[in-house]
Amino acid sequence: MSNKISIVLVGGILIAVVIGAMTGYFVRANEQSTLMADLEKAKESKSMLEQELKAVVVAIPFKTQTGQMAHDVWLLIAPLQNGKYALAIRAQGLEQNGAYIVEVVTKAGQMQTVPIAASAADSEFLPDQHGNGLYWVVLDSDPRVTFERVLLLFLPDMQMQNAVLVATADL
Repeated sequence: MSNKISIVLVGGILIAVVIGAMTGYFVRANEQSTLMADLEKAKESKSMLEQELKAVVVAIPFKTQTGQMAHDVWLLIAPLQNGKYALAIRAQGLEQNGAYIVEVVTKAGQMQTVPIAASAADSEFLPDQHGNGLYWVVLDSDPRVTFERVLLLFLPDMQMQNAVLVATADL
């Protein structure tokens, strides 16, 4: 009889061990699936946060060059629909009797300095009689990805060869 009790006891212990192992396996499998679901939610949250950050208007102050009267010069970048971006520059203290041009230093390849718009004429603007200037352009991509720096240049007598650097903004 003690042999029978031992067999029943060993059998009961084995069944308990098997049930415990199966329960542990299923709990761990559930934990893994919960972890995977949490990771997927985090990935979605990161993607949503990136989209929200792209939808934020960015204001970057220009650094004026020594000896320039320009002040309170700001670069604004705003996302638009279809991946386009509006870029605006506002400045005070500009020369009233000259033109200004906005150029950029490209990031790709040889870091060239080029007009920000499709042509030099589209990159120029004139300040008002109080020395206030406002320039804007719509770009096909995020300028922070394409450009390294934005340059504001004064064109005395509307001549590019006499251009004077007024201010720069690093992107």
